[in-house]
Amino acid sequence: MRYFQQILKHTTLYLFFSSKVSSWTYTAPTNEDKFPLGIVYLEVQYERQKNTCTGSLIGNKTILTAAHCVDNNPRSITVDLNKGYGDRNFTNCGENSDKLWGEDDDCVQRYIDLKPSQNSIKSVQHPEYVVTAPKFASGINGATEWLTSDIAVLTVDIGFFKTKMDMMKHSFRLNQKQRLGLKKKKRKNAIRKKKNLKRKSGGKKDSSEEKKAKKEKRKRRKNRGKKTKRDRWQLFHGSGYGRTFGHTQARPQKRNKKRLVRSGLAQQIPHKELKKELTKELKFQVTTKYPRNILLDNLLDIQNGGRNVKLPSDWIASRGVWRMADVEASEFEKNYSKTQEHKELPYIRPTMCYGDSGGPMYKWKKSGKKLMVCKNNKCEMKRTKVKYLFGVNSIMDDYCQQFMISMNVMTKKNKVFIYNTMDAEDRAYEFRRV
Repeated sequence: MRYFQQILKHTTLYLFFSSKVSSWTYTAPTNEDKFPLGIVYLEVQYERQKNTCTGSLIGNKTILTAAHCVDNNPRSITVDLNKGYGDRNFTNCGENSDKLWGEDDDCVQRYIDLKPSQNSIKSVQHPEYVVTAPKFASGINGATEWLTSDIAVLTVDIGFFKTKMDMMKHSFRLNQKQRLGLKKKKRKNAIRKKKNLKRKSGGKKDSSEEKKAKKEKRKRRKNRGKKTKRDRWQLFHGSGYGRTFGHTQARPQKRNKKRLVRSGLAQQIPHKELKKELTKELKFQVTTKYPRNILLDNLLDIQNGGRNVKLPSDWIASRGVWRMADVEASEFEKNYSKTQEHKELPYIRPTMCYGDSGGPMYKWKKSGKKLMVCKNNKCEMKRTKVKYLFGVNSIMDDYCQQFMISMNVMTKKNKVFIYNTMDAEDRAYEFRRV
């Protein structure tokens, strides 16, 4: 578990890429559509070192990120909001520390001073994370409890946007409707309606022709059963900032490190599949004697074949997807999708390393309201797409190819935590319909 490898030493959690990892090449270039405004770059300053993370704006002043990004009482956090793609990604934001975002701006910056008297207000970790994190990373004795609620809320003093319209266009909306098993729910409703119709009709028996038609329908459904099952799970976008090297650019020289943008597609998978992936990774680590600081042998119940494993309810598990169905296969997919890094690992999938921790797992949906859209000095009211935040990226496998675990922001405990800790004006905006 890459992000928790140094928690035992009581140092900052740090994303470290092994030199033998080559998964960084397996993704398509990131552009404006894949890396929208509203994703922020966080530079977390400690007494002697820095850590970098990604966050998501959920209002004018409120940022959601991973709780482990702000472990061990950092001194300050610098927050950069910029367009994230192309040359503008490398703009020096320090010049715009007090400026409000405008459509023609490249970057604005905010500074969060975490003095002891203010730390509890501006940077708040989920209380359940504080309890479970030490048990998850419990050293040579092995993990005794799964990590949960790896979420933190950061608040800046000065908001980012000039107008409410800008905030509505560019910040993330929280996923209030909780549609992670939508198709399954629809199917249950259809069965219920069918039973009600039968009851109203007096419970008459079907004729032989009707029985035959139903039998053929069941047969067709069975033949396409795999597709139906796979379609039930959501397809997400994942994005984030990195600082070491990127998946879309060549590795920079040590003297010229830049923050780099990363994006990809992720297919939600059931917890049953995630257990298999976790077990597969554990076998790979044992076989190759891969250095492990997080020992999951007991939690995965290896001795009993994983029968007694129950993963946390706020985990959204996902796998990398090469592309949308209507997009042509890239050279990376053609060259690498039928190869393996090691015989204990699955066939190579697109990277799950979207950048440093805390990045969003989100979906685009059409807005119900018209918003002002300006292009080439022309402005008009349009229905635009809105980013709905489902999860905060937290844990991934060692090779960035097997799985991503994100913390569901809308489980009851996480929803209550976000509601109680976010800025009052942002709370009124995010929860206005609840």
